[in-house]
Amino acid sequence: MDVFGVPIGILHALVVEEHSGIVVFVMAALVVRILTDLVARSPTPSSRVQSIRQGSDVIGYAGSFAAVVFLIISGVTGYYIQPYSLLITSAILVNKSLTALAALFFWLAYFLVRFWAGPGLWQKRGLYAVEIVTALLGTFFTAIAGSIGAELSLGQSALEPVYKMLGFSWKTFLVTPLDVELTTGLVVVGVLVAFLFPSRKAKPS
Repeated sequence: MDVFGVPIGILHALVVEEHSGIVVFVMAALVVRILTDLVARSPTPSSRVQSIRQGSDVIGYAGSFAAVVFLIISGVTGYYIQPYSLLITSAILVNKSLTALAALFFWLAYFLVRFWAGPGLWQKRGLYAVEIVTALLGTFFTAIAGSIGAELSLGQSALEPVYKMLGFSWKTFLVTPLDVELTTGLVVVGVLVAFLFPSRKAKPS
């Protein structure tokens, strides 16, 4: 199957590279935000630090939306590579699907929490923590889904030494929908609890 003259397998690989790079970019922006928040605790933070703080917020916000879009596209293109009958009977393909869905959920959660709370989110300790946790989990599941994809396409992944050390194989282990539901449920509870945390400042920064 081709899309605009490009084989679906190549298109899927390109989209996966895109969302992987975007996730790294978002995490870099989040790290910059955390570091500049620490620097901004000084009595007279410079305007440059304030500008970097705001810029990192915008980059992370836009990047999380882009990550969601490309994860959806990669899921659609991946679906057309493998027939549905094989998808539901192969353990490794089920693992790939559920970990990719988990990654999609956490990046969508990151985006929606930021959308709901606005720039002032970073002044609310609970939501600040939720954004960090969702970003870490989103990155984790994106990396796992990418690792499984590499095993499917190349026969091995960069995490292969870790799997061997743990005596673990995605071909024999099976992620269940319940695992994903419990994980996402914990995050939902975390978001609800975070909304109850007091805000130290009312104005965004």
